[in-house]
Amino acid sequence: MGAAPGDVIAMQMPNWLETTLLTLAIFYAGGVVLPVVPIYGAKELGFILAQSKARFLFVPDRWGKTDYLADTLPRLGELPHLERIVVLGG
Repeated sequence: MGAAPGDVIAMQMPNWLETTLLTLAIFYAGGVVLPVVPIYGAKELGFILAQSKARFLFVPDRWGKTDYLADTLPRLGELPHLERIVVLGG
């Protein structure tokens, strides 16, 4: 996907097996893991992504009552450094 060593890769994932595997893969590739707690909304997530200049974001399609595709992702705001969003789930 174009990630390079030193890239900030954010993830707002629940405690799934996929989260552990993703974390290990980012470390193995030399990336910087930026875990974001799943209770943060779009405003907080957008701020964290902007400040960190994350190039990638991994999120679930849904978690609890949050629908990332319909609610969270469209409200993130301007993120010029964010190149790719990967949605995991059904």
